[in-house]
Amino acid sequence: MPLTIERFARVRPFLYHLTATGNIQAIRATRCLEPAADLRSRATHTPVNGQRRLDPALIEVEGRPIHIRDQKPLHAKNISFEDGWDLDRLVAHLDSHVFFWPGTIQAPIQYGLNYLAAPPLSYKAARRQKLVQRRRDAQGGDF
Repeated sequence: MPLTIERFARVRPFLYHLTATGNIQAIRATRCLEPAADLRSRATHTPVNGQRRLDPALIEVEGRPIHIRDQKPLHAKNISFEDGWDLDRLVAHLDSHVFFWPGTIQAPIQYGLNYLAAPPLSYKAARRQKLVQRRRDAQGGDF
């Protein structure tokens, strides 16, 4: 039996967004999770777009400090790129999205917990069903 999104949602009904503890104030103020690329576009000083971050980046957006994670685990030699893709394009693509770890009511999956081990991080759980419905409502259909 193939793993459908519906079956996956039943097995992992919660989603966790992991972020630097220092970002919580900005997230609460804006009530929004934004991709790194969007944040960088509004930052007073930004690291180079589309290049892999070897260290965490600290930027300032609308007077608030924002911590952006490094991308050390990404290594071009470990990726089989399709035609037209390279590491810079992949990094730009990843930076244009917000990510969540699947999990249960107790915690994210083990990979998410491993990610949490890099302090100082915080996380917030949300029911997958509600997030998917909010996204559909915002975009006027499926995504």
